[in-house]
Amino acid sequence: MERHRLATGLILAPIAFLIALWASISWIALIYWIFIALGAFEWSGLTRASIFERVCFMIAVAGMILVLWLYRPIGWMTLIELAAFGWILAPILIVWRRAPLSKHWVLLAGFLVLVSAWCALVALVAPSGHQNDLLLAFLLLVWGVDSGAYLIGRLYGRHPLAPRVSPNKTWEGVWGGGLAACLAVLIMRVFLGVDFASGFLMGTAVWIFAIVGDLFESRFKRWGGVKDSGRLFPGHGGVLDRIDSWIAAAPVFLLCSRWLLR
Repeated sequence: MERHRLATGLILAPIAFLIALWASISWIALIYWIFIALGAFEWSGLTRASIFERVCFMIAVAGMILVLWLYRPIGWMTLIELAAFGWILAPILIVWRRAPLSKHWVLLAGFLVLVSAWCALVALVAPSGHQNDLLLAFLLLVWGVDSGAYLIGRLYGRHPLAPRVSPNKTWEGVWGGGLAACLAVLIMRVFLGVDFASGFLMGTAVWIFAIVGDLFESRFKRWGGVKDSGRLFPGHGGVLDRIDSWIAAAPVFLLCSRWLLR
């Protein structure tokens, strides 16, 4: 399992960075659209929905994203701001809500977080294409946090972070993710020209909300009685297991970048 996880990560990470380096905004929007649609199919599976219901939910999410891409209403940023505010409140649901939400509320939450995550990821891309420094910075940070938290947690994890939500996550893993985020900030400073203060604030935001997103999905998986959202990636689970930290951190990172890098 560990070898599969490492091999999958070594394949996925370079592909994602190459896409961010060379793909145009249209290709990036399409690629993330596919991933979010697959994530929607898995999300609906957390409610033990039928295959028909899961396909309908996936089509609904994909269709809304397609409408947003084709018509590009001014409501994009409003949706992203609402999502960021929602993620600030998410720890309340993670920590204090014990009883499972009804299927309809779970699907509504998934619809909102997945659509807003796609909007935020695409909004990070330079409209002219091929100079996607913000997207590269985000990928560097979120992958750094995920990798640091996983490695340090596996090696030194002793103190559970939220045992009733995700027993395997530890405080040592949290601080490992924070150290990795600091390293990513230094790389951003050297290669992307992001000043240290702005990079530190954006890195802190990604660090915190990547963990929130991970715990958020873990809470819904626990309610649904499943270990992994899917089996697409060996050792990693499904698409949703790979992007849970992204969907929470992307809206917050985008707003921070808009405020700090004017």
